[in-house]
Amino acid sequence: MPAVPQVNHLSHHLLFSLLQPELRKSASMGGPDSRVLFLTCGLSLFGEVDMADLTAPKSVAGAADVAAKLRRFSASKLCNVLFVRELARGGGGIAANAIDPGLAFTGHYRHFLPPILQRLLGANDKVAAALARIFQVSRRHGGDRAHNRQVKPAEAAAAGAVWLLTSDEVEGITGEYFVQDPLGIRNPRYLTQLPQQVKDEEMAKKLWQFCEECLEKRK
Repeated sequence: MPAVPQVNHLSHHLLFSLLQPELRKSASMGGPDSRVLFLTCGLSLFGEVDMADLTAPKSVAGAADVAAKLRRFSASKLCNVLFVRELARGGGGIAANAIDPGLAFTGHYRHFLPPILQRLLGANDKVAAALARIFQVSRRHGGDRAHNRQVKPAEAAAAGAVWLLTSDEVEGITGEYFVQDPLGIRNPRYLTQLPQQVKDEEMAKKLWQFCEECLEKRK
């Protein structure tokens, strides 16, 4: 399995499998459902899960490598949403949802850069700091102001996730895809219409089984 889906999805599946007994035990004690929340992004709505790429990935280089990383990233975030929906169908006292926190200043973009630029950023803290500053200032002060307000500090981006995990307003809601208000005025809302690949129950079951088999092999 390529590194991107391992980090973005398989590791999450592993963490849930380790916590699952305690989550179900807590829910069985008469309190509210335990809550599981996956952070996803808008690219998940355009992703496609390629089982062949998960089982036997092909090596690529140059511009094709950047394209492959973006494709695998969007697919890995779709995997998160499929996991949530499959978990929600199983019930068992666990409420599972996904949220797109929106754009945030995290430096995450650097992982999509060509290797030579990644090495430059990793080897020179001053260059990395300068580029990060330029990147943030250009978003804050350049171009369309309405768009700039959608790019938020990481702390603000996390607010919607905290609300979903703690608010009584979402008690009993499960299997949904939430999006955060880019201006931070309203609480997150869930989408009522989702693309077909997000609602693919057969793929969700297949992906779940595949991840279980991957984890079993690593024991």
